[in-house]
Amino acid sequence: MRIETLTGMILVVLGIVLILIGVAPRILETIPRLHPLIYTQITIGDLKIGTSPLIIIILTVLYLVLMMRSQL
Repeated sequence: MRIETLTGMILVVLGIVLILIGVAPRILETIPRLHPLIYTQITIGDLKIGTSPLIIIILTVLYLVLMMRSQL
């Protein structure tokens, strides 16, 4: 399996997980607080934006590694 295919599959799965984590607070009103590095939610009025700083860091490092690898 090519590295690009594997990376794409991992990104799709992570995207689905992040979408489910973002929908979870609406479905489950009493979810336990997650560590801010795993999931952070910002509320602006009625708009709720959730993200995972840990996933952003991992994907940035993965992107940089793949970009440096392609330069060789």
